[in-house]
Amino acid sequence: MGIDQTTTLGDKRIGWELGTDPFDPEKPSLVLVHGSGGSRASWTRLYPQLGDRMNVLALELPGHGQSSGPPLETVAEAAAFVMEAITAKNFPRPPYLGGHSLGGAVAIEAGLARPDLFSGLILLGSGAKLAVNPAIFDGLSTDPAGTLSLVGVWSFFKEADPAVVAE
Repeated sequence: MGIDQTTTLGDKRIGWELGTDPFDPEKPSLVLVHGSGGSRASWTRLYPQLGDRMNVLALELPGHGQSSGPPLETVAEAAAFVMEAITAKNFPRPPYLGGHSLGGAVAIEAGLARPDLFSGLILLGSGAKLAVNPAIFDGLSTDPAGTLSLVGVWSFFKEADPAVVAE
């Protein structure tokens, strides 16, 4: 678990989490954006791995975790939110932006729109276009809980540590 940095931006609550170490303005910063249905909790295992070299911050998209509002409908809307949140955070130098899956698509969109706002991009399991299995969309309409459980199973390789999967 990291250090809660939840802030407000106008009428929006923004879920931020700083890694396990206090923010050090002398270190580079990495802002991480989770995938669809995820939250800042997606990144907690990275904090101890990277915290001695950089400030690691996890940002939640609206409708996820501690961020208020409904989930955003498009990658472009999510990228605008990320750029607004990063601008408001007022980093001493441009952070790196990392994203997983949907978060990676958001990072690409934000990086193209405002390259001056970032030192670089880090993409994990992502791309400019993301194919989604149509069974997921169908299942969310007919059996949301079962579909989310199945997506959870698909998110890990079969030899994954059960404790990590449960987390």
